[in-house]
Amino acid sequence: MANNKPNSHTESKLEEGYDLATNTNFQNSSPNKNYAHSNRIPVNAREKDLSTDIKNLSTESNRDYENSPGFIKYTQTVEKNLLTFEYVTEWADITAFLSKLAKVFSSFETFNIIPEKDIVAKRLAQCLNPALPTGVHQKALSVYDQIFQKIGKAQLNHDLRIYATGIFPYIRNASIATKGMAIDILKSHVLPVVINNNEHLKSFLIAVLSGIERDKSDVSINCTDILKTIEKKVGSEIFIKSLFSVLVSSPRDREETLKFLISCLPDFTTPNELLQISGGNCSQFVKGLCLSLIDSDVMTVRFSLELLVSKFPIEKHLFTFDQFIAIFKYSSQAVLRKDMSLNRRLFSLWLGPSDNRQQQRIYFIKNSLKYLTLA
Repeated sequence: MANNKPNSHTESKLEEGYDLATNTNFQNSSPNKNYAHSNRIPVNAREKDLSTDIKNLSTESNRDYENSPGFIKYTQTVEKNLLTFEYVTEWADITAFLSKLAKVFSSFETFNIIPEKDIVAKRLAQCLNPALPTGVHQKALSVYDQIFQKIGKAQLNHDLRIYATGIFPYIRNASIATKGMAIDILKSHVLPVVINNNEHLKSFLIAVLSGIERDKSDVSINCTDILKTIEKKVGSEIFIKSLFSVLVSSPRDREETLKFLISCLPDFTTPNELLQISGGNCSQFVKGLCLSLIDSDVMTVRFSLELLVSKFPIEKHLFTFDQFIAIFKYSSQAVLRKDMSLNRRLFSLWLGPSDNRQQQRIYFIKNSLKYLTLA
């Protein structure tokens, strides 16, 4: 019997957009010629690039400050404090380092610039190492919060890249005591930036999705509220395309992404409706679904089948012929899992919603047989 888990070659070929059954690229076909091979976001929906203006603003501010005795002292104090990190030997030393750094920032509150910001961001990221105690993480998060308040939204828009490398990945491994604190920082400071500049939208979505827990905790509710706010502010097209991009690139977050897609996707009635929300090309959607169908996690496979049954029923013909062949090929591998909950959803996809045997037979012959034969 074939192995019920995809090998690396299978997944790599699938990620390239190929259907291994027909050796065709299912990214390059579309049920509507007017939308074929178009994966561009309309001009009025493109991401705003504010980095140039903010960079100029930052440069001008530095020029105003650089000759100021107060700013010179501020910079020297920060640099001196950063050097002490090299002599840290235990976690208590890290807490002392963070306390001194926070004191420096509060002592020079008139300056809304962080000297040596790249090194500061690197040290803060190191302080969020999962091996360190919760107390160190709490102190590091409080410094993040202090910095974001100090520099303001405009400068954070320019500097988010360097700070995100620490706080975004941390949320996945955060303790119960600190995860809520980290999510609050994202909601208060980072969310307004991401809404106005979608450059960091995908990584922000991954950070928020990684904070959702299987039980309905306050943190999970807060994360869900953030996702709903993003959808409302950036628009359904950008938001849904970003979620499917997460589905492709972040296997650990597929389950929560699929759950949210089930709740937020509209009920499509025609291929054109799907093409409009996908930006004219469904290849990313199909790739995300296929990767989810062969994921090693059973819950991910279950929710991918649920998404197909509820939002992409076969009889609506929302995808192209080749794309359906790919979906049938990878969905059929669920049978090898020997899981009744998966089989039930798989048969609902193939046989339709009716419980009547005759109706199921008619549905299968009319809608599914042609794809399954070639899968």
